[in-house]
Amino acid sequence: MTMTTAAIAQWIASLDDTELAERASAESALIAAGADAHAALIDASHSPTTETRWRAASALGDSGATEAIDRLIALLTDPTWDVRSSAAYSLGMLADARGFDALNRAAFHTAPDEQTPYVAALGLLRIDRARARPILDAALTHADEPIRRTAMSALAVDRWRGDA
Repeated sequence: MTMTTAAIAQWIASLDDTELAERASAESALIAAGADAHAALIDASHSPTTETRWRAASALGDSGATEAIDRLIALLTDPTWDVRSSAAYSLGMLADARGFDALNRAAFHTAPDEQTPYVAALGLLRIDRARARPILDAALTHADEPIRRTAMSALAVDRWRGDA
């Protein structure tokens, strides 16, 4: 089903609505719209509004927007942690090999936040577990404690999933 441009534009505008329910509803509608909303979501990821950027970044992954890989990689350097974390989440969700190296850099760069590296480490496992495991195993002995914790937490999730 093809969504109308007007409906998509309204949902994009609602990504930073004052009401949380409206923001969440718009994000869900954009995800459900799939490829019809991808270009608008990529455009929205350039918004000056943090809420719009992080919701757009997240929806790009949840809706399978592989054409957004380059934009999501760029968002890993956004000034706000929630946008960076959403970009890392989406790169992991898309599980496209083009995102691996960018997530690898993000997983071991703990400043200014620890959330993004953890999400990036999980994304590494999702994209290419065989390639990610030795990288994360080696990080267990890193001199930087936050990097060790990131690796330990991601590997724990991997074991919990039963993939170890």
